[in-house]
Amino acid sequence: MVRSLGCSSTCCFWLWCFTSLLGSTMGTPDGGNASTSTSTSARASGEGAPRAVSTDIHASYSILGMSGSSSSGSSSGASWLGAAQLPMLHASGLRGTGQVVGLGDTGVSTSSCSFADPKVQVPFDDLSTSHRKIAAYFTLHGDSQDGPSGHGTHIAGIIASEATELGVRGNGVAPAARLAVVDLELTSKPGVYNVPDDDIGSSYFDFFRNAGAATVCSPWSYPTHASLEWQIDKYVWEHPDFLPVFPSGNTFGQGSQPPHAPCGAKNILCIGASFNERETYVEQPSFVHAVLRAEDSSCASSDSNCSQEIRIVPAFFGTTAPLDLEECQAMGTICLSTQSACPECAFDASMLGGVSKTRVVEASPREGCSAMVAFPRGAVCLVYRGNCVFDTKAKMCADAGAVGVIVVNYAATDETLLVGSDSGSSALRIPVVLISKEDAVLLLASRRLVSFPLVSAGLSPAARAPYSAFGAVAGGRARPEVVFPGDNIASTASGLGCGTRYMSGTSQSCGFAAGSVALVREYLQGHADARTSRLGLPWASTMRAVVAAAAHTKDEGSTWQEEVGFGLPVLANVLPMGASAAAGSIATDLHALQSRVGGGQTQQFCFSVQAAQPPGVAPSFVLAWTDPPHSAGLLVNDLNLALACSQGGWKTRLSNGRGAADAANTIEKVVLNDLSQSGASPQVCVASVSFTSGSPAAVQPFSLVATGRMALVPGCETPSARPSCGMRGNAARGSNGTNWVCVCADDWFGPSCEQQSTPIKFNVDGAGPAVLPWNWDFRVAEACGEGDYEFELSGFSPDSVSVVASTFSGPHLWASAAAARPSATWSDGTSEISLEQTAARSVVSVRLGAATGDVGSSGSVSSSQLLHIALFNRGRDGSRSFALRWVTLSQGARKKYERLPAAALKHRNRSGVLPRPQH
Repeated sequence: MVRSLGCSSTCCFWLWCFTSLLGSTMGTPDGGNASTSTSTSARASGEGAPRAVSTDIHASYSILGMSGSSSSGSSSGASWLGAAQLPMLHASGLRGTGQVVGLGDTGVSTSSCSFADPKVQVPFDDLSTSHRKIAAYFTLHGDSQDGPSGHGTHIAGIIASEATELGVRGNGVAPAARLAVVDLELTSKPGVYNVPDDDIGSSYFDFFRNAGAATVCSPWSYPTHASLEWQIDKYVWEHPDFLPVFPSGNTFGQGSQPPHAPCGAKNILCIGASFNERETYVEQPSFVHAVLRAEDSSCASSDSNCSQEIRIVPAFFGTTAPLDLEECQAMGTICLSTQSACPECAFDASMLGGVSKTRVVEASPREGCSAMVAFPRGAVCLVYRGNCVFDTKAKMCADAGAVGVIVVNYAATDETLLVGSDSGSSALRIPVVLISKEDAVLLLASRRLVSFPLVSAGLSPAARAPYSAFGAVAGGRARPEVVFPGDNIASTASGLGCGTRYMSGTSQSCGFAAGSVALVREYLQGHADARTSRLGLPWASTMRAVVAAAAHTKDEGSTWQEEVGFGLPVLANVLPMGASAAAGSIATDLHALQSRVGGGQTQQFCFSVQAAQPPGVAPSFVLAWTDPPHSAGLLVNDLNLALACSQGGWKTRLSNGRGAADAANTIEKVVLNDLSQSGASPQVCVASVSFTSGSPAAVQPFSLVATGRMALVPGCETPSARPSCGMRGNAARGSNGTNWVCVCADDWFGPSCEQQSTPIKFNVDGAGPAVLPWNWDFRVAEACGEGDYEFELSGFSPDSVSVVASTFSGPHLWASAAAARPSATWSDGTSEISLEQTAARSVVSVRLGAATGDVGSSGSVSSSQLLHIALFNRGRDGSRSFALRWVTLSQGARKKYERLPAAALKHRNRSGVLPRPQH
């Protein structure tokens, strides 16, 4: 149920209403205004048609990488090589093919060339497999067109725009993907978002899922809405392959604020907005994001040790006069208050740096309203606000020989726009800027040289846009989790033809994120290496983990920063595409596991990490999971990720850059920023996933993603450092005499000697328990004298499971199994053993000699009558169950077996003495 609040003062600061609905809240009093998360720098239709701008969607290049460039984890993401270059991953064939992305917004202008299909009708309230861009368009909550704001069309273009008329310059993040649209706004009631927040599952998310969408961008928000967040967590828990994406929300002119609802939900991807590529601001410089650089006379370029940036507001006259003054004056105040990009106020880019390393001299008289007294020509004139108009001050300085003018905002605390009078200002040919009184004191005291106007060097796609909300939400979780470009974004304009327009906001970042998730999903399903990361049905937690693994912050060595979370994802760094290698992509590995862990248990995964890694890209390990819903938004099942590596003496690294285990977030990341590149030997790292709190009977699914040059190691053997084998084993050299492994006591197995074997009953068919991905399962089958035996394992493919069979006594089995590549048999010399594998089963044949058939006086069977079986699940997507059968082919052996006492069917190491290391 939804009702309009009308256009309140809080939502009308833009030219159209941002905030306009109050949703029902399932009986709780925490509902509020739902709002879009966008500002627009083109006027809405009621104020005149938007400008059609033909330009790139620049920000897509920082996410995707550029053809012919080398992506890196530097602060600016992938290299910017100009608008004519193709995004690297697109050129390699990763374009969103076969993916459907959901969008719940004001609607989409399906007649735009970005989405139009002249051969197929738009499937309004229906599904289509043939329309080139629209998989479904549902009108239940709105109508069949975009509203006056064009908000939905702009976001849709960011996600999946593709048009022959625009070429690659008009591509969205996933240009081959199709859209499932839920229209939330009636054109006759602009600004009223009909979000079905009392039934977000069946009345909203189900529409997208039925159209084939596995991710949806919902670029709207509420101040708070706990019941909605609970519904969303419940829906994703029940549909674990579905990922909702929400923006953190805008705080235009309100300072730093925590993210809006439903970013408090645990199982979503919460997105903040970052800047666009700095080049876009250099191409269209305006008074927003303009700076003055003050530096020592000996300072080299922009060395931060001897120079600093000072915020300025360039004047609307002089060399920084906007190219379209009328349009700029209509938008200038809004741009100033929101600190979003303002292309309407762009001035001639050739005027940047008009003043270069010049000294500043205070004017006399101070206000500069009359002729200067003894002012040195060639200097920058510093005057104070008051007593006359701005262009009069500038003219007096120019007449005295000044090369630039700095106006000090001395009497006021708020910034203001420097607008000239109707006469005189157009003739000025020097730059005029406004600074604060605090900065003026600094300039005069330090006597530094100044250069202006400049575009701030801090504008980076990895840096938070000033209006992007961030902070803690329910349960102490930190949001956003990552940032995507949202400032100064050019995308599809609503209407006929191929127009584009600029908009800014976290809504735009939501579109970038949803398109990126589509690329990740396409990669995992079709392009990924089948041995390491291909998944038929990627979970939402897996897609979140890959996005987090791809992210980096501006500061090298930092895993998490409050304002940007894990930072800006650079997909080219973590999605190795074979065809992209020639285009300069990062040569890396991606490992993706989908598994589960029980209450109080720990799973360990061993990786051999290469010493040489791609420049600027550190190996990363990410754990993510979909948590059951909780009415207060708290974690139900708390998992923790820890990493211990042989380099550094197995020191434990905790996730998210914290000194203690993270007990609030459902994404945890460890980055090896301190990896030594010296030497050629790889190190082994053990990633531990622990179920630390929650119901002891619970089983929690999770995703583990690892990126960098590395390989999974089944036996966890290490060439350089002794492993930690706990209380049940000793470190020893393995069978090859080089690598270290754990040699375990009888009946204990596994990388850290923490697993026990399960007896197999003789001549009984049975299903073995599920073996988890990249995990071991150990079985022991007891013989009954000389004869021939068979152990049959079925229900799997040999390429997904390793089978190791041995008649060795227990202490040597794990060392033997660890060395298996991928399957092997090991005999003690008094028996014969062989392994035969077919497409669906493995058969181990054993022949025991006469000397091994005696039963001891204690009633126990000698160790040589035990067949040890080690099974290793090489799969990565869920557990595997097996059918087991242990039979004898010898009648004599069968009869002897039947006479054995029950004690003979147990095998334990009664002495408790650990085996000695074998060096």
